[in-house]
Amino acid sequence: MKKALWMFSRTLIVLAAALLLMPLAVAQDQGNNDRYWVGTWTTSPQVATNDFFGPAIQEVDGATLRQIVHISIGGDTASVRFSNEMGEAPLKIGAARIALSAGGGSIVPGTSRELTFGGMPSITIPPGAPAISDPVSLPLPPLGDVAISIYLPDPTPTSTFHLTGMQTTYLSAYGDFTDEVSFPVSMTSINYYFLTGVSVLAPKRYEAVVAFGDSITDGLASTVDANRRWPDILAARLQSRP
Repeated sequence: MKKALWMFSRTLIVLAAALLLMPLAVAQDQGNNDRYWVGTWTTSPQVATNDFFGPAIQEVDGATLRQIVHISIGGDTASVRFSNEMGEAPLKIGAARIALSAGGGSIVPGTSRELTFGGMPSITIPPGAPAISDPVSLPLPPLGDVAISIYLPDPTPTSTFHLTGMQTTYLSAYGDFTDEVSFPVSMTSINYYFLTGVSVLAPKRYEAVVAFGDSITDGLASTVDANRRWPDILAARLQSRP
């Protein structure tokens, strides 16, 4: 029981209420000084364990993860933050894409965009480090669902994850399916893996509300995929009363 309480207390969640600030938020949009980077969704990385509080998907080998996030504010330019902060070995992402979710593991046709890193389509993230993608043009609606797909070509332990995602994550069969509209699902979980944030370019008049908490803030015991965490409800309320 003590271990369970410790794990939940360590699950420090930062979910989008109205806006969520991340380290990226201090960076200005070069040549566009009326906007800056603001987090619209983020969650905290956790150390993977091998017990009840470990990841449901413990390794990905030559397959694709598609993860769904429920954002708060929208925007026309996005960037994604990946994490190997809890890893002990390099994390190789062979391909990554962002798209609008069509529900389940599917994406809206025509919305898939390649994510690059310093102009390159793949990246190897050192142990203990995060990585932020290059900006990508994609209209994201406020309170929308966004699909992030990553292809992991090598055997990859899910060393950096988030336990209580309350959103279905989809693992494919063998292969790179990052650009597939209909995702070939071989396994699901409600954890997040290697994904810790999405940011958008937002007007500087926007400010941030950050929700810190334990598994309750994560939405534990709410309906999976229904976006009924209390920060989701607060985000919707703030969007309706800007």
